[in-house]
Amino acid sequence: MKKFLFAITLIFIFIFIFALSSHAEIIGRHTTLNATEQELAAIIRENLIQESYIGVDISDLELKFYESLTLMQLALNRGEVDAIAVPLCVGQYMLHNNKNYELKGVDWWLSNSAYTFNCAFLEKNKTLRDKFNFAISQMKKSGTLAILENKYINNLDQNNLKPIEFTNFDGAEIIKVAVTGDMPPIDYIAPDGTPAGFNTALLSEIGKILKVNIKTLNIDTSARAVALESGRADAVFWFQSNIDTNYPVIDVPEGLIISEPYYKWNEQYFIGKKLN
Repeated sequence: MKKFLFAITLIFIFIFIFALSSHAEIIGRHTTLNATEQELAAIIRENLIQESYIGVDISDLELKFYESLTLMQLALNRGEVDAIAVPLCVGQYMLHNNKNYELKGVDWWLSNSAYTFNCAFLEKNKTLRDKFNFAISQMKKSGTLAILENKYINNLDQNNLKPIEFTNFDGAEIIKVAVTGDMPPIDYIAPDGTPAGFNTALLSEIGKILKVNIKTLNIDTSARAVALESGRADAVFWFQSNIDTNYPVIDVPEGLIISEPYYKWNEQYFIGKKLN
């Protein structure tokens, strides 16, 4: 009888441990436009390399959307999610600046899709979008963009993330560009509320090439489209999943157009909280 009770106890223990270890992995990530949490989770299951996500079964994956990186970090710290999904450069920045985080895994797309940083405009501002595209292409050809990437993105020295003064052109057109500070070190806002680092360096070069005056304004990530529609901003720093023919259109709401990417990557970091 004692052996029977012992065996039953062991079975219940194994069942309990299995239940704890086999729960759906909950991943926090930025809210994706034009796709629900369930739809995007299905896309991930279809397009990611299973072995790329260390120790996690992608077939049992849940996503939880958050409007900002700050909210994602709060959710991670509170244990609401198992990890948060961020672009490679953002993940490296987080790991460099917060020793309480750890790299839980890396994923990459099976297809030719990539994550990209762009600028967004209203459809009626196609002329301005084309001007930005021209400036970005000139920066790529001259090597200026590569220099900025190396200084502000690849080099994780916090001292590089300083505000940059824009060149003033007397009587020139003023272009209002909204920044969120929600994708450091690319889209970064200093603690005093001043846009700094890569975004300001990029805009400074665009202003010089186009001979226009750049004015920045700070907005929340969730207000990016509204800033354009209301006329508060002429352009907005945007991040999206760059699509190919096999990937659904997401991250670009109706009525907006996107510039050529000025930065792209294929890897995504999954950041978790270190266990004490």
